[in-house]
Amino acid sequence: MNVQEELLRKQIDPHLTLENLSQLGSRALGHQVRAESARILSGGCWNRVVGVNFGEKELVFKISPRIEDERIIREHGVLLAFIRNTRMPVPEPLLLDPTGVLIPGSILVMRLIPGQVMHQLFGLLNREMRRQVTDQIAQQVIALHRLRSRGFGGLELPE
Repeated sequence: MNVQEELLRKQIDPHLTLENLSQLGSRALGHQVRAESARILSGGCWNRVVGVNFGEKELVFKISPRIEDERIIREHGVLLAFIRNTRMPVPEPLLLDPTGVLIPGSILVMRLIPGQVMHQLFGLLNREMRRQVTDQIAQQVIALHRLRSRGFGGLELPE
């Protein structure tokens, strides 16, 4: 186990109670919901990524062990910018809570995008399917390159 994983287990995991997740989910969705279950998802290297089931809905919580984590705050802005300016499928950010009040750290709550993780499936695709997927990705990248700003930086920066 690496040092960061140990930090996440000690600092974040004890606070991943259904009560805390219910409170955050209710704030994110704008109405009272109850978390039924939670599971740690793959893909979190520096942060804890948790899938939380609220019955018919599942949300994703990305949790940094750092309060006011600039990376989580920026990711929230980037996701909003992608939704507003592109057709790229990205998780819809529902809540940003960098205060560490309920769970010590910064929390980004997003809608789950249904599907599979590409690195798990790519080897299962035939040649034509791989071509179609790479063409779709290329079209999204081309569309991103057409967006312009007055300054240097990310898509989420103001013009």
